[in-house]
Amino acid sequence: MKTRLIFLLPLLWVLTGCSDSESSDTATLKVSETSFKNISANGETITVNIQSNHKWNISSNNSWCTTDITSGENNGKIRIEVNKNSEAYARAATITVETDGQQEKVSVIQNGKQLSVEEIENHHYKIPVVFQVLYKDPNNTTQNMRASRASDLIVACNKYYQNLLESASVDMNLEFVLATRDPEGNILQEAGINRTQINEATMDCEKFMENKDNLKYLWDTDRYINIMLYTFSNENILGISHLPYTIAPDKLDGLNQLDFLPEHSNLTYPHCVSINNKYIYSSASIENRTYNSVDVIPTIAHELGHYLGLFHAFSEPENKETGINTCIDSDYCDDTPTYDRDAYITWMSDYIISKNGITNMSQSEFNKLFERLDCVSETVSIPNNIMDYDISWLNRFTNDQRNRVRHMLARGVLIPGPKETRVSTRATGPQNFPMRMIK
Repeated sequence: MKTRLIFLLPLLWVLTGCSDSESSDTATLKVSETSFKNISANGETITVNIQSNHKWNISSNNSWCTTDITSGENNGKIRIEVNKNSEAYARAATITVETDGQQEKVSVIQNGKQLSVEEIENHHYKIPVVFQVLYKDPNNTTQNMRASRASDLIVACNKYYQNLLESASVDMNLEFVLATRDPEGNILQEAGINRTQINEATMDCEKFMENKDNLKYLWDTDRYINIMLYTFSNENILGISHLPYTIAPDKLDGLNQLDFLPEHSNLTYPHCVSINNKYIYSSASIENRTYNSVDVIPTIAHELGHYLGLFHAFSEPENKETGINTCIDSDYCDDTPTYDRDAYITWMSDYIISKNGITNMSQSEFNKLFERLDCVSETVSIPNNIMDYDISWLNRFTNDQRNRVRHMLARGVLIPGPKETRVSTRATGPQNFPMRMIK
């Protein structure tokens, strides 16, 4: 027995010693909070506890969000100082705590400064946009869009919204800007572009817009408009968008009303705009000079109009399955002459046949295709409204359309930018959203 004890005790000591040594050499790291949202624009001080058994270092990716110390050892506490935000838009920063190859990140999202109702009414909105490029083949520039094209598209699209074209439009007092930082506050190498390689390049756009799994491709919808670029399997669809929401007691005709204030984390579908990348390099139409029926620029402007609360300019009954296309004001804008689109398509087809095709028409004969018959006043006009379809220059907004868009910018949700003071409570957990999308 004694002999056995003499041999066993050293063995036990060796085993125990090895275990203690391994435990002391293995770094541990944990932070008490990993995310802070809705930090006041006036600035705040946040406290985070750190649990560790090693030395650790701290860094921040934005100068407006700093810590009282940059290093420490074992358990400790840090104070995160968030400076005042003088801009009207939310911003994000990430604090990184690191030790021996391990990292913990603390996300900080700060609200933009509060504007008065009068300031919001006249505010020039700068809405961050990110093109979510979904590609399979990295060498296919139709799938994997060239970086310079993002800037081209947004610059051209802004001309429609700021009345910078030679057209009788209105200035929406807004512009879309390419996002310069990702949701964690890191500077983007390519402004306004986030690339994701996927297994299947071609997808049904309507199914894509309904599938909760596709939320993984979207950035925070309270801070960005996500324009998804992928190849549609659907024939003759250039783009599609979701419509926005109003929050009770606020209401805007035609839009769904929620009784709670949603956030991106509550979404049950990918609230976004989708654009068919088949046409991403299509040439632009120039009024009275060249015309392209698949021009991607008015397509994007059109879908962004839906995203901001606009409907089609033509008569569009809610129940399309009845087959009855009555003359109704379905876009809730009195200054957009409504017309029976089915009747127009029939007339257009007959007219083109009578002229032996578009290519055989004179310029004056071709120009007649831009005319619309107002089914209320029975007068003919050339509205060229961006929210129209078919043969049109698609380069004009009206005052009533501007009013709807400005209403949604100030009161809508899942739209970036300053808003009027909210009275509704924020949603908690997944919600049942009455989703609506429109092409």
